[in-house]
Amino acid sequence: MKYNSTCGSEKGVSFETALLSGGYTTAGGVFIPDHIPLNALSAEQLSLLKDVTFPDISKYVASKFISPSEIPPDDLDVLISRGLSRSKFTHPDFIPIVDLPSESAADGEDFLLMAEAFHSPSLVFKDYSMQIVGQYINYFSGRTLKRGVSGGDKKNNVLICTTGDTGSSAIEALRGLDKVNVIVGFPDGGQITDFQRKQMTTVRDANIHCFQAEGTCDDIDMVYVDLFSDPNLVEEFKLTSANSTNWARIMGQIAIYVCIYLQCIATLKGKKLGDALKIVVPTGACGNLCSALFAKQMGLPIKIVVANNSNAFFYRLFSTGEIVVDSANQRRTLSNAMDSQWSPSLTRILWLLAPEDTENFGQSAIRKIKKGEKLFVSEKAMSRLRELVVGCEVASDEETTDMMIHVHSRLSRQLPQQQAVICPHTAVGFVALLKHNMKKSKKFGSADGLRDVDDSLLSGAVVMATAHPDKFSSVITNNAHIPYRCSSEMAQNMLKLFSRLSRPSAVSSSRFLAQEAAAAKPSEVSKKMRFTFASPSQVFYDNDTEIKQVDVPCVNDAMGICPNHVPLVGVLKPGLVNVVHETGESKKFLISSGSVTINFDNTVQLLVEEGYKLEDFDKAQAQKLMEEGNSNMAKAKDDYEKAIAQIQIETAEVVLKSI
Repeated sequence: MKYNSTCGSEKGVSFETALLSGGYTTAGGVFIPDHIPLNALSAEQLSLLKDVTFPDISKYVASKFISPSEIPPDDLDVLISRGLSRSKFTHPDFIPIVDLPSESAADGEDFLLMAEAFHSPSLVFKDYSMQIVGQYINYFSGRTLKRGVSGGDKKNNVLICTTGDTGSSAIEALRGLDKVNVIVGFPDGGQITDFQRKQMTTVRDANIHCFQAEGTCDDIDMVYVDLFSDPNLVEEFKLTSANSTNWARIMGQIAIYVCIYLQCIATLKGKKLGDALKIVVPTGACGNLCSALFAKQMGLPIKIVVANNSNAFFYRLFSTGEIVVDSANQRRTLSNAMDSQWSPSLTRILWLLAPEDTENFGQSAIRKIKKGEKLFVSEKAMSRLRELVVGCEVASDEETTDMMIHVHSRLSRQLPQQQAVICPHTAVGFVALLKHNMKKSKKFGSADGLRDVDDSLLSGAVVMATAHPDKFSSVITNNAHIPYRCSSEMAQNMLKLFSRLSRPSAVSSSRFLAQEAAAAKPSEVSKKMRFTFASPSQVFYDNDTEIKQVDVPCVNDAMGICPNHVPLVGVLKPGLVNVVHETGESKKFLISSGSVTINFDNTVQLLVEEGYKLEDFDKAQAQKLMEEGNSNMAKAKDDYEKAIAQIQIETAEVVLKSI
């Protein structure tokens, strides 16, 4: 197997070259295999895979695209086994299938399944491929060093741009590897959740570097396109990428669809290998969709329904044949990992549809798209697209939360409470299935949303669950208003995550040049301040109040101040916050835990889980809290409950010492 550029600029390159290029070609295209193994996933071949593990499926798929002369079979076996280690993936089935039975269903399709592709290191489906990609990159980097190739003494620099999930997935796959550096760029302005930020910025491995950039993820991606179009720059700095532009990511994700298909067919009565299975694919930058399409081209009998959030990048293409990017009006949605209006993976999809068209879809076309110009896909490509994709639907944030509530109700009837939730991206998938079936049956819901729609219309497919709900617990509780406690298996890891301080860096939006933040004691800070209690919600100082000094009980007893307006989140421990006003007046507040942040507008923000004015908290209350904490500790059933009880005890101890 060799690889060609979609633009025709490069042909017959090795898998190693395609991998270490990050998938980009010099003319602005991306690498694709020189042919598709069309019958590799026929019913006959699937029968040989139906009883094997996910790592075995991954090895089979990889063997169809990697020549044994590049990675010998024994080496390939080791790399994939290492990447998909049982110590990293927490469910024995890797991607378990959840059955959501309904009392009735349309068209005789009386089933609804959900494929949980998130029992993984960073809790997202991308890990199932990314963990292997990390092994490939380290493998070839090591061979380059061993061969003494020119520039072989340099490490490969892996560039990542992320809307939240790809960054943490790449970090978990590549952290600690001695032959690569990882440079992650993520957008500013609250476009990712605090959990996603913490997953990236708290990693202490020396080869991990995270930068916040101005603009959206699409803006970062356009910069990367420019970087990789400069062959001298790529060669000098040994640049590569682990975004979905890299063919190895797409290749690895094909195995996910094979695994889902085989498990669903084994689950469903009356279904046999070779029968078609409808699968709903939530996608933003189209990497997930691209893998599904390649799997279908290889013979996997699936019918694809695409799910977009309100940014609707693929939906516009599917509905009108238009490719247009409007980054200025990009929406920030609850399903933020899909907040994209541009996709280099689209070039690969266009190649699948009409290879002759993609030779004109290179650097010049990308420049037009960057300027906001529309490009149109040929009628031939659109005809082929509608053969491969049976439907595409869009979910608004309101519809997303409605569906989270609906599925919560449906799941609660058969699953433990802590599992009866879905993440917002998965909810977008369920909305797409519902709308797809509504169009087929010509039934439509009420104007009040999706909660009262006939439940029978939510059937006949498997929906891919792309992220663990623990990553989006704030959306579940604050937007869908579903009582939610993180699952016990995740509680300890999450508590560790939020007790670590970030390693922030500053970034120039043009070239991602890092500058480490300078550390400063809180007593040296003279800033305006916003002091917010999360529960109950109160604001004690607003942005118009000048603060002379803020002393906070940080975990490391210091708070960092970042240059270039990059916020730093410091973790607070139970203790006293002392706020000194410019008039000299001092106020003290007791907090249980929380964070302190230097914001973009140079204000200081304290966000705490629970807080009190010290004068409002007497000794009797402290003793009561201590008793409650000790009682809860004695009754605690898991790590989560123990951690909550410990916070109560430590908070009470601080008060009793202070009064």
